[in-house]
Amino acid sequence: EKIVMIDSEEGERVDDKDLAFYSMCNNVLIEITHYSSVSSFLLSPLSNDPTRPWLATALVPSSISLYSPSTSPLLRDIQTYNGIIFVGSEGKGLDRRIMEVERCVKVVIPSMSASVNVGVAFGMVMSAVMITNGGGGTQ
Repeated sequence: EKIVMIDSEEGERVDDKDLAFYSMCNNVLIEITHYSSVSSFLLSPLSNDPTRPWLATALVPSSISLYSPSTSPLLRDIQTYNGIIFVGSEGKGLDRRIMEVERCVKVVIPSMSASVNVGVAFGMVMSAVMITNGGGGTQ
């Protein structure tokens, strides 16, 4: 498990003090990898590992519902094969180059509003992964 932060190429950068805060205060046991651009991420070994499934939250016509039965195999594979979950910023969303990668499955989170906060989106995706893999609640 790791957290990957990718800076946008439009000048929006993750500040080093924010990385230090996340790694030292919030996620002591989770590695954080920081890429300075989408291009550098797409050239990385992590990006080029064909065994890792990709799931991206995206409001595009080809997106399928996170809660659709057709997403269950993907949600199982995300946990089994250390898949990558992409959530974009509330303003600009994900870089199109990530969504154009062939193995990237785009999902939409059904909600009462046009979009949800990035932290909420990640929590909803992780909850769906846990429930699909039998870890959602007490037995």
